[in-house]
Amino acid sequence: MNFNWLDDQIDFICDCVDSIPSSLPHLTIAEWAELNVVLPPGTPRPGRYSFDYTPYSRELCEELSPQSSTREVILCGGVQITKTTIAALGQAYYMDHAPKRVLFASASDGLIRKFRVDVLDPMIDAVRGLKEKF
Repeated sequence: MNFNWLDDQIDFICDCVDSIPSSLPHLTIAEWAELNVVLPPGTPRPGRYSFDYTPYSRELCEELSPQSSTREVILCGGVQITKTTIAALGQAYYMDHAPKRVLFASASDGLIRKFRVDVLDPMIDAVRGLKEKF
């Protein structure tokens, strides 16, 4: 009896398993941001992104990273305390370094569009090579 078709199926399954990443991405969102995000002139702090100005935001970025065992992050806080930047860093990280689907929710379609145009698009421009991926 000829089982060549079975060998082909086994080879196919082995190839699929071999293509699965063997480990999580080695950089957290915070590490990736400091290595890859360069803010343009005209922004409040142009140049390479740093958590020196907002050290409390580093932990939030670490918890949003795939290496964290945290399953859900809920952040409540005052205005202008880097929440939007953290969201943009997370989105850009998953687009560039660890591609996967990410749900980003807001109160309305208008706010989502405003976030994309005012925050996410400039963040994509701030990461070398990210814009070319899309």
